Amino acid sequence: MNWSYSGYRQFLKCHRQWYYKNIVAHSSAKDPFRREVTILSKLKTLDAWRGDIVDEVISQVAINKIRKKEGLYEDALIWVANRKFEEKLDFARNRMYRTPNITFSDYGQVSAIIDFDNGNGVKESELKRVRNDIHQALTNFVKREDLIEHLRTASQWLTQRTISLPFSKFRVVARPDLICFFQDEPPHIFDWKVHTFATKTYQEQLLAYAFSLSKVNPHKDFPSDLGKYEVLDYSLTEFQLLTDEIRDYQVSDDDINSTEAEIATGLLRMYRLGANKKFSESTPEDFPTTTDPSVCGNCSFKPICKS
Repeated sequence: MNWSYSGYRQFLKCHRQWYYKNIVAHSSAKDPFRREVTILSKLKTLDAWRGDIVDEVISQVAINKIRKKEGLYEDALIWVANRKFEEKLDFARNRMYRTPNITFSDYGQVSAIIDFDNGNGVKESELKRVRNDIHQALTNFVKREDLIEHLRTASQWLTQRTISLPFSKFRVVARPDLICFFQDEPPHIFDWKVHTFATKTYQEQLLAYAFSLSKVNPHKDFPSDLGKYEVLDYSLTEFQLLTDEIRDYQVSDDDINSTEAEIATGLLRMYRLGANKKFSESTPEDFPTTTDPSVCGNCSFKPICKS
């Protein structure tokens, strides 16, 4: 059984939603019900889909150019984003993820939008808005010259790197958008967000990343001297790309203690409900549905949820 920041937030919102995504869904499942749940688990809102494209362009293109000490140009990033937008939109609109015998692992980030899957479709005005949002987010990233120069001073850049560490008899899993290591400075962890209003802050998520990085046994692609830095030395940055707001956070002892306590409490709560069980050992009824109707609004599992 794993704890992750995003997974536990989903668990808190709706136990059954978490159950469908984490116990029932399986990329290689052949059973028709599990196969359908797996497909539903891939569905995203249009705005979440928008964020995935921005994340991909920054992680796969922008950071790679920074790593190679190449120029970083707004038009080049937007061109890549437009190509991804069209390819992913075609995949989602034609519901290609429902092709019989499709192997999800062949597609990496599967493109699937709730409104296409349920037959409602997406208005062209909404697609235009999303495309413009993607452009704006990438423009705001490139124009932060001070940030770009800071990233260029790193010695290593790990994008979407999964960190997994034992926690009691369970595991904690984290996947920061970017970890920068430096020759003579502590690590710097970044999280890119693409939210229209950006009213929520994500300090807790970054603290979970910092805790995980400080506790994990160093992987072979980590600096050999990582252990000389205390987690209190780490730098944490949340970049709200649509509102062009950078939020830097410091790490305190209280922060780390609170993070560790939340992980322990969360794992115990999940364990007591049976989140450690396999698919064959559990049923949907073991995991109560939310009492907040707003959580159901964009839930991709509505077609199969009977409560």
